[in-house]
Amino acid sequence: MIANNKSITTFLFFTIASLIGLLSPIAYATKYTIYKMNELEISRLPPFCQVWARGDTEQTDQWVAKLKISNIHHLCKGLNHVNHANLRSYNNKDNTLGYHIKSGIGEFSYVLAHAKGQPFPLRSFVYLNRAKLHEISGDIIKSIEDYSFSIKSNPKYVKAYVGLIDLYIKIGDKEQAAITLKKGLHNAPKSNILLKKKKMLNM
Repeated sequence: MIANNKSITTFLFFTIASLIGLLSPIAYATKYTIYKMNELEISRLPPFCQVWARGDTEQTDQWVAKLKISNIHHLCKGLNHVNHANLRSYNNKDNTLGYHIKSGIGEFSYVLAHAKGQPFPLRSFVYLNRAKLHEISGDIIKSIEDYSFSIKSNPKYVKAYVGLIDLYIKIGDKEQAAITLKKGLHNAPKSNILLKKKKMLNM
C-alpha cells in the first residue's frame, strides 16, 4: 500500500512539474514546437527562424521578445513553405506546390489572427509573404488585398509596393501600377528600386 502511495505521489509530482515547467526537457519541448528542417531549408530563412530551427532556445527567446511574437514556429514554418512554393512555381515535379501554398497561407493566417489588435512589428512582413503565396496560386484578388494590407501596416515598406507594382504589371494594369508607385515614392522617395520602377513605367 505504501509503495502504491509512493508511486501515485511520484506520478503526481511529475505531472504537475511538467505542467508548470519545472522539468526543463518537457518545458523546452513544449515552449517552441519542434519542426524538422534540413540545413539548406534553414539557410534560406531569416536569422530569427534559423536560431529557432536549430533549437537555440536562448536566442529564440530574445527574438520572440524583440518581435513580439509568441508563435514564432508558425511564422517560420510559413516562410519555409514560401521558399518551397517559389521553387515549385518553376518546377513542380514532386507535385507539392498546392500543399506548400495552402500550408503557408494557413500558418500566416494563424500568426495574423493571434496578433490582431496587438503591437506586432512583423505584421507587414507576414502580409507580404501571404500575398506572395496567393499570387503563386493565381488568386489575384487576395494577393492584391494582402499587398495592400502590408502597405497599410507599414507605409514605408518598399518590398510591399514592389510586389504590388509587379503584380499589376503582370496582369496588364499599368494604371494601378503607376498609382501604387506614386504612393510608394511619396513614402519612400529615395528608394532605388522604386526609382528604377519609375523609369521602367516611363513616369
